[in-house]
Amino acid sequence: MNQQPNTGNQQPFGGIYQGMRVFLTGHTGFKGSWLSFWLTEMGAEVCGYSLNPPTRPSLFDQLGLRRRLRDVRGDVRDLPRLRRVLRGFRPDFVFHLAAQPIVLASYKDIPATFSTNVMGTVFVLEALGDLCTHPATSPAAAVMVTSDKVYRPWNSCRAHQEGDALGGVDPYSLSKAACEMAVAAYAHRYPNCAVFSARAGNVIGGGDYAADRVIPDCIRAWSEGKPVRLRHPRAVRPWQHVLEPLSGYLALGAALAGRKARGRRNAGSGSQGARFSKFPALHPELGGESFNFGPQPGRRWTVEQVVSELAHHLGGNWKSGKSESGKRESRHLEVDSRSARRHLGWRPAWDTRQAIEETARWVRSAGRHPENITRTQILEYTADAARKRIPWTQT
Repeated sequence: MNQQPNTGNQQPFGGIYQGMRVFLTGHTGFKGSWLSFWLTEMGAEVCGYSLNPPTRPSLFDQLGLRRRLRDVRGDVRDLPRLRRVLRGFRPDFVFHLAAQPIVLASYKDIPATFSTNVMGTVFVLEALGDLCTHPATSPAAAVMVTSDKVYRPWNSCRAHQEGDALGGVDPYSLSKAACEMAVAAYAHRYPNCAVFSARAGNVIGGGDYAADRVIPDCIRAWSEGKPVRLRHPRAVRPWQHVLEPLSGYLALGAALAGRKARGRRNAGSGSQGARFSKFPALHPELGGESFNFGPQPGRRWTVEQVVSELAHHLGGNWKSGKSESGKRESRHLEVDSRSARRHLGWRPAWDTRQAIEETARWVRSAGRHPENITRTQILEYTADAARKRIPWTQT
């Protein structure tokens, strides 16, 4: 039986997701598995659409998600099938996470990266457009997840704001910038459908087994008694626990649902109005915008500082290295989340140090019952957010 996070008498996100149909692409990946688990814990009916889990082991299998949701294996570039599944499921919410997410992998296969990330996003939007042409079937919200790496690099250390120029120095970043343009185009084409994009910082957390990511690489090496050599030890990134951006995606979806419910009520329809209006609505003048979800401004964490802190909890050793020739990545990357704070009331509940600590704790605790530690961390994260009176826990 699904369990709801306990935050006193309050339900996260105003209880909006309980009993709702949520269509989630990329549900077999790291972030997708955490989001699937959280949604099902809140009582949502989830239909996941994705390729097979990208790693072995996989968090998807560890959490037993196959028995919790409708598990559809498919490629987001298969438009006919995508249309059939979406039309048959008739979702209340759509979260698009499916992607080729690794910077170094984008150099190895540039065409596949652009095909998956750009055309995959276009096809999801195209399939979504079929539903958006009819108000009765249009989802309350469609959140298209891109990346903090969509911004054109610069020499300034100022954190990127949503209005900054898009671009990149690697194929992955450029593909995600192109996704943003596609989202903007479809949001304009289908104003009846609330389509927004979300740009998250560098996420860490238990259950990430991807190659060429610093935290999983360290954990693998240390478990085998091997040292770690860092490619970009002094690079600054907006590190945050995976639950931080996920709470942002869910808060954005709930706010869009609240706005749509008010629109239906004002038009004389009471469909889901009372249910969705529990959560503060996003301002009606906003349409097709993007939101950054990153850590609190303040201390800047380099790669070597993050690895040193992780080694403090898990043991292991590391040493600096030199950047790989021809593999350019931004040296300094931060995102400004003031727009999410202003319009959604969203802000982080855990700082970077706690995110590292919770990641190490998951690794130490997940051996026998990964579901238990995952559920516990969701409960504790929600409770911490409630103590800080972050709005998505207060409605």
